[in-house]
Amino acid sequence: MLRSILIIATLLVINVCVKAQTWRSAYYPTNWTAPTTKNFYTDAFLQDYSYAGYQR
Repeated sequence: MLRSILIIATLLVINVCVKAQTWRSAYYPTNWTAPTTKNFYTDAFLQDYSYAGYQR
């Protein structure tokens, strides 16, 4: 019984990790890099919170 639970838990963790690595926001393409000329405290820029808290 315990072995079955451990196997299921391991498969669920692997599934979550694989999905987390393959998802990408439409607002940030694969070649996007963070701006180096902007100051976090003084310059305004939009953070991408799409899908935050929804299966991610």
